[in-house]
Amino acid sequence: MIKDPAIITKTLANYYGISTLALYSPTRSQQIVKVRHLAIYICRILLGLSYPSLSVIFKRDRSSLIHAIRRIKEDLEMVATANMFITEFKKLERAPALIQESILKST
Repeated sequence: MIKDPAIITKTLANYYGISTLALYSPTRSQQIVKVRHLAIYICRILLGLSYPSLSVIFKRDRSSLIHAIRRIKEDLEMVATANMFITEFKKLERAPALIQESILKST
């Protein structure tokens, strides 16, 4: 089990092709902010780090940390909702064919 937030930040930085230091910097570019938010969220959920600990690691105040975690949760909920609708729409696409098949079989 991973216990070091540095492993999480380094892995995410490598994956997204950005500098690990950028995650700790005050940089506000959209790409870096999204990865930083993801790192904060993963450290909070996976490692169970407190807001004071996260604040020290990421050099952010508590409200920024709460915002980061909320944004990732919203994104996850949006993806889950989108996947649910995709599944339902696929069912609807198949429904007319299934109805036609059952009508043809009954005649």
